[in-house]
Amino acid sequence: MVVNKLYWSKYRPKNIEGMILLPRIQKELLNNDGDLELNGNYLLIGPPGTGKTSLSKIIVPEGALTVNASYNSSVEDLKSDVTEFCNTADIFGSSSIGKHKIVYLDEFDGVSRQYQETLRGFIENVENHVRFIATGNNISKLSDAIKSRFTIIDFEPKNEKEINYLKEQYLERCNLICEKNDIKISEAQLKNIINVNFPDLRSVFNALQRIEKIGTITDDVNKSVNVDLYDIIFKKESTENIYNWIISNFGDNIEYVLKLCGRPLIEYILDNKKDYISKIPKLLKEVNTYQNQLSTTPDPVVLMVTCIFDIINIIHK
Repeated sequence: MVVNKLYWSKYRPKNIEGMILLPRIQKELLNNDGDLELNGNYLLIGPPGTGKTSLSKIIVPEGALTVNASYNSSVEDLKSDVTEFCNTADIFGSSSIGKHKIVYLDEFDGVSRQYQETLRGFIENVENHVRFIATGNNISKLSDAIKSRFTIIDFEPKNEKEINYLKEQYLERCNLICEKNDIKISEAQLKNIINVNFPDLRSVFNALQRIEKIGTITDDVNKSVNVDLYDIIFKKESTENIYNWIISNFGDNIEYVLKLCGRPLIEYILDNKKDYISKIPKLLKEVNTYQNQLSTTPDPVVLMVTCIFDIINIIHK
């Protein structure tokens, strides 16, 4: 098996010029020369697939402390990892922007209220030399007190003007990808895929990759099912290939892969693999077990590999 990167990973922007950002977000983050200019702590919030993680990867320096808050969410983690990082001198400047060290909190909306309360005081104590960049999908899970410590950048389009702006930008980006990969698709079909999945550009890219692979548009493409994952499952790929596929496309951010093993996998079986319908109850139970373990696992990649391996065993037993 050849382990190919997903389009979402392959075409992830490498610089701010490549980002698709609403004009109000550009105004908030960029100076008159178009360069990033950060003032304080930032919370990037909004639906999946709208560019929060991509922007974070551009902003956050290589040596910064990255914390996946969805599974490192205990107060003990905060006191040990974050405190140690913030109190260590940045000799080579690899973890700082200007004079401030950077802590990146991914999936921040998954932390407990106790964690938020502890972090609130911690932010105030280190505000002279540390800045925090956080991402999340659901701002309602965060307290007003912690939100007040961040400048909130909302990626959710707020009106028809913003919706149209993003759709036009999505269409332009997708046309470039289609041209680069010789994908035969009409503009009307491309607009339909964007409309079905909006504002999730990740799902749009997944659909385009599926079209390139099978050479046509099918119902499961329009639903943006990640059939690469389901090919791995139904073709009984090796553990090594599973691991390489996850690392190449997602790194430690396996929440999206885990979600694909839930309802989307069931819908895929119902639509395309009816001989396996009897396996659905056991699959649901198994995936639910792994979803419950996500917040406590020491290694999310190992958890995801094990989950897929167990799914394969259930499917083919």
